[in-house]
Formats: sequence, C-alpha cells, structure tokens
Amino acid sequence: MTVYPSIASSNCLEYGKELKRLAGWDYLHIDIEDGNFTPNITFGLKTARAICEASSASNIQVHLMTNKPESYVDELHCMGVSEVYAHVEALDNPLKFISHCHGLGIKAGLSMKADTPFEAVTAYLDAADGLLFLTSHVVSPWCEDFCPQAYERLFEIRDSIPEGLQLAADGALNEERINRLAGINFSAVVTGRLVFSSNCCLETLERLSKLTGGNL
Repeated sequence: MTVYPSIASSNCLEYGKELKRLAGWDYLHIDIEDGNFTPNITFGLKTARAICEASSASNIQVHLMTNKPESYVDELHCMGVSEVYAHVEALDNPLKFISHCHGLGIKAGLSMKADTPFEAVTAYLDAADGLLFLTSHVVSPWCEDFCPQAYERLFEIRDSIPEGLQLAADGALNEERINRLAGINFSAVVTGRLVFSSNCCLETLERLSKLTGGNL
C-alpha cells in the first residue's frame, strides 16, 4: 500500500523541519483548502510552491479542496507536482479537468466526499488515474470525525472501479482503519497526525505501508 503523509497535519510552525523528518520517503500529500469549499484554510500557492521546493519526495500529490480547482492546475504543473485530485462536487467538467492535467503530463484524480453518491464519479473513472474517497466529515476547521458508514461505501466503490485505478482513502485514519483498508485491496491512503505524532515518521510510514489486512 502507498502511504502519503499529509504535510497539512504536521506542526504548522515547523514545516521545513517536518519535511526533513520525511527525507527518504518518496511520497507527499499537500491539501490546498480555500475556506470556501471546505471551512478550513491550509496553503496558498506560494506556500505550496515552497513546500514542493523543500521536499525530497519524488511523487507529490495535491488534493484540491477548493472551488474552481481547474484554475490551480497550470501553477501546480510549474511546481513539479506529480498528481492532482479535484473534487467532483466542485468541477464543472471533470473530463476537461482530467484532459487538462494529462496534457501537462500530470496524473489526474477525482475526489469525493463521504456522502456524495458514487454515481457522481462513475462516468469519469475510465479517464481518471485515481479516486480519493474522504472517510471523514469536517466538524470544524480544526476537527474531523471518521464517517462510520465509510466502510460500507468503500466496499461498494472497490467492487465498481476500473482495473488499474488507484483507489485511495483520506480522513481520520488510524492504524486499525488503514489495516482494514489494506484488507479490501485499497492501493493508497493519506494520513497525517498518525505519522507526525510519532517519534520517527519513516518507521511509521514503513510499518503502515506493509499492512496487509491481517490482525494487528
């Protein structure tokens, strides 16, 4: 399983030091939240660029939790971002977004909230590189709760996606929940506090990536 550490969940006063704790890990996840599509605000493009420049990761994934996500793509390409996920709820034309990313050589994925009907994305999955499913509800700008119905939805999605599509989960994931996802063949997870609260980020990331769905 591929594990993407979410830098937005690290110490916001020490992003440079936190990135150094991830040195040697090939994957990084950057949440860009605009305070409109979602109540929280994380990074503007200037800060996102600084994070990309300071990171040693070879695969940088950006999750756009914004209105008008299409408008970010060109700038993210200039930063060297590898893959971009945009919310189907915010896209006027998902196929146009996917085509735009692919034209720049960026992988394009779609994101969906926990309560969004799966039918909202099915028509676009053959064109997309991945699907990112949120497993939490935002309670406030500082708090999110795991969605108890998430596993039922995840089983539904897992059995309905095209072969080869990266299926990822993001939101309030602890080790037990990640292990359950590994057991139903999810290919990727995004996690933040679980990684950055540990004494050694790399050891935690290595352990999570090797989970197979068996007993912890």
